[in-house]
Amino acid sequence: MGNPSCPVPGCPRTRNRNHMMCRECWSRVSKDTQSAVYKAWRTYSRVADTASDAAHREAHDIYFAIRERAIREAEAA
Repeated sequence: MGNPSCPVPGCPRTRNRNHMMCRECWSRVSKDTQSAVYKAWRTYSRVADTASDAAHREAHDIYFAIRERAIREAEAA
C-alpha cells in the first residue's frame, strides 16, 4: 500500500501518511498558516476522545478550515 496523494490540486507527488501534504507544497505555506495548522491539529487530536460531541465538531471544523487555507496557499504559490 503506497502513500496517499498530496491534496494540493495539480501536485503529482505523494505525501507521508502522517503529513497533511508533500514537503514541497508544505514549504510554500506561510509560517503563520503552518503554525495555525499545528495548533488546530493538536486541539483536534486532544479533544477527539475526551470532549463532548459539540467540542469535537468545533475542533474538526476549525482544523479543516485551516487545512483548506494551507492547501489554497500551496496551490497559489
